[in-house]
Amino acid sequence: MEQWGGRQVLLINKMAPNLSLLDNSVFRDFAFFSAILGMKCLVMSLLTSMMRLSAKVYTSPEDYVVFGKPDKPNPKAEAEIERIRNAHRNDMENVYPFFFLGFIYCFCNPDAVTALWLFRIFTAARICHTIVYLNKVRQPFRGICYAVGQVVNFTLCGLILKETVKF
Repeated sequence: MEQWGGRQVLLINKMAPNLSLLDNSVFRDFAFFSAILGMKCLVMSLLTSMMRLSAKVYTSPEDYVVFGKPDKPNPKAEAEIERIRNAHRNDMENVYPFFFLGFIYCFCNPDAVTALWLFRIFTAARICHTIVYLNKVRQPFRGICYAVGQVVNFTLCGLILKETVKF
C-alpha cells in the first residue's frame, strides 16, 4: 500500500510478477508467424490499392471525381485487380481463423515443437498460395496450398477440442 492523494492505494504491479505472454515460447512463435501473416494481408491490401490507382479503376464514383477516369476501359487491369482481391479475400477466410485458433491453442499447454511446425506450415502454405495465385500457376498447386492451410486449421481445432473436452 502506498499513499496517493491522502489515500492508501494498492499498486498491483508491485505485487504481481512480470507476466508476459512472450515468456511463453509457443505464444512467441505464434506472435512471430502471425505478424508475418498480418504483414502479408496488409501487403495484399496495399497491392490492390496500388493497382487500382495505376489503372484508374476505383470502387466508388467519388474516387473518379478526385483521381479522374481512365482514357479507355482496361479489362486486363480489372482482371488483375480482381485476382489480387480474390487472393486477399481468401487470406481473410483462412488467416483470420488461424489467428483465433492459434491464439487459443497457445493456452492449451501444447507441445512447443508441434505448435512451431503447425505455425510454420500454415504460414508457408499461405505465402505459397498467394504466390501461386498471383502468378497464375496452374492447378493443382493453389489447391494444394489451400488444403495444407485448411489441414492445419482443422488440426488446431482438433487439438483444442482434445485439451478442452475432458470426459
